[in-house]
Amino acid sequence: MYGTSAFDAVEPVRGAVIYAEVTRIPLCTVSIDFSAAFDKISHSYLMSTIHAHGFSNWIQKRIMGLYDKAASEMQINGFRSSLIQIHSFIRQGRPLTMQLFAQCLHQLIQTMEEELKGIQNKRGQFKRAVIAFADDNIIFFKTSDYVRKLEEILLAYEDGTGANVNMRKFRALALETWDTATKIMDIPYHTDVKIVGFQFTNTVNTSAKNTWSMVTTKVRALAQETYYRNLNLNKHIHFVH
Repeated sequence: MYGTSAFDAVEPVRGAVIYAEVTRIPLCTVSIDFSAAFDKISHSYLMSTIHAHGFSNWIQKRIMGLYDKAASEMQINGFRSSLIQIHSFIRQGRPLTMQLFAQCLHQLIQTMEEELKGIQNKRGQFKRAVIAFADDNIIFFKTSDYVRKLEEILLAYEDGTGANVNMRKFRALALETWDTATKIMDIPYHTDVKIVGFQFTNTVNTSAKNTWSMVTTKVRALAQETYYRNLNLNKHIHFVH
């Protein structure tokens, strides 16, 4: 599942905490992170992904034109190196940045949704194994049976795309009766995790309190900053009668 906004990503995580608390079913959430996520995507994988998703030849040529002859140079003590060809990165801050990154990430998300069980009701009408918002990815486990499968999926994605998972930033949050003795790729368990800037714990009330406290603090700081900036601006405005 992709989130179109930060709240689209946060709401299912909050729902998962509620789900575990109400059903008393053991559940674990794992946040995964990629090192230099946008810089590591290889151009060959980017182009093959665009082609596989059925983009027209016209669109493919235009996108390839942005990356086909990408090069850079180094300057040290006033001396410039010869051009260095760049074979992996997605330009950031451009209109197409997130769309192209989402296309490259789509195969990973789809594979995890298909291969990992995640949260699923008894009738099989509801299933959620992963939530993705930009380069923030959250995985759900009900049993440890799928830990090895996740590791295989991530390794395959690294090999195919040039991406590099950052294990040091992986965080696991145990919900309800989940056994923290369960090893998940040596990922440490934490009492709280930050997802898209929001703080979550293993209980609904604490998560809500932490999230609301953090949001109000940010809003208050932003309001004060805006107020004083406008106040200073008004001091320098001279009205002509």
